[in-house]
Amino acid sequence: MKHLFCFIFSLLLLASCSKDKTDDPVPKIPAEAIAGLYTMTAITSNGTTIALPFAANGVAISGTINVSVVTGKQDETNMTVTLKVTGMSDTSDSGLVQVKAASTGYELFENGQKLGTVVGNTLTITDGSDVIVAKK
Repeated sequence: MKHLFCFIFSLLLLASCSKDKTDDPVPKIPAEAIAGLYTMTAITSNGTTIALPFAANGVAISGTINVSVVTGKQDETNMTVTLKVTGMSDTSDSGLVQVKAASTGYELFENGQKLGTVVGNTLTITDGSDVIVAKK
């Protein structure tokens, strides 16, 4: 009888364990977590938003943001923003950007000033009223 009671008790313990709980994700190194090529999906300037890629009257506008890890740095990336306009040379701007984990995603800083965020696969850069949104 004791053995039966122990067996039933053991089964109840096993059955009561929750199987819905998932393991917490392993925290990623911030720079590695956001590294990759992002394609611009929208640009807002002076209150006007243009969805990208944009094409009208034979002119096409598109852009990319390439984020790469700086060797030996867990919280620093090299970010290159490239804007492409038909009939013009590509315009690129590069710089070192610091990455910090936030409650949702990551925050981006340049020279101590907040530059933008990365939440999921969406990177947003804000400079005053100008905003660039890009997706990985």
